Amino acid sequence: MAQTQKENELIGQVSETQIQAWKKQWGEVFAVKADGKICYLRKPDRKILAYTSTLANNPIKANETLLNNCWLGGCEDFKTDDSLFRRPSIRRRRCRTGRIHCPRGLPGHCRPGTSCSG
Repeated sequence: MAQTQKENELIGQVSETQIQAWKKQWGEVFAVKADGKICYLRKPDRKILAYTSTLANNPIKANETLLNNCWLGGCEDFKTDDSLFRRPSIRRRRCRTGRIHCPRGLPGHCRPGTSCSG
């Protein structure tokens, strides 16, 4: 039996049109998925990275600052649920290394070092 589009949607999922609008405004858009939920983040700019580097002695505060400043949309549980809170920080650590991620968060959808069309 085929599942409908609604059944496959993640909590916090936005339209492809919204993702394209964010890409136009911010450049890279990253999707983080966990436990049937999704959130969208932009790449941190120099100002955000400079500030969070001053928080080296407080990694939780640094993570919270990055999450709040790079947040584009999605399920708010990533901001409030401790089990989801660390997921975006792991993803951002990878994006700072220059690896480009699929905006849909699909494993294997995009290759490292290439740009995804979504």
